[in-house]
Amino acid sequence: MAAGHRAVQDAVTPEHDRARVFTIWENCLIPCMVQIPDYARHVFVWHAELMRSPRDTEDAVRARIQRQQGLYRPGKKYRIMMWEGALRSLKIWPGNSFWIYDADSIATYMRVWKTSRNPRCVYGTDAQNLISAARRALSGEH
Repeated sequence: MAAGHRAVQDAVTPEHDRARVFTIWENCLIPCMVQIPDYARHVFVWHAELMRSPRDTEDAVRARIQRQQGLYRPGKKYRIMMWEGALRSLKIWPGNSFWIYDADSIATYMRVWKTSRNPRCVYGTDAQNLISAARRALSGEH
């Protein structure tokens, strides 16, 4: 972190470019691949304060958003599981998360991923509706 957040974003980009399948578990934040710029900015500012690292926030936000282009590249697959509370919270909480780049690389995390799925999880349209409801609640819309 001594070089700032942009350097961290740049360091993970080659792994993102190489991988075809991403399996993501986030228990306290909206995953970076689906963060909007304002949310990413808030995360970087919070983390810079916590770690006392250089504030290169705008460069880091641009790098993160640029990496999201991978969401639209043919041949890439993203499986994202996250805690609903991350959608509804205005605070950032430290937590435990993991990313698996190409599932064959880390068998243990795949077992965690498979055992984490439960009947209360929502997917597809139901997940989109939940995200929309949380966005409306945070913005004061009804």
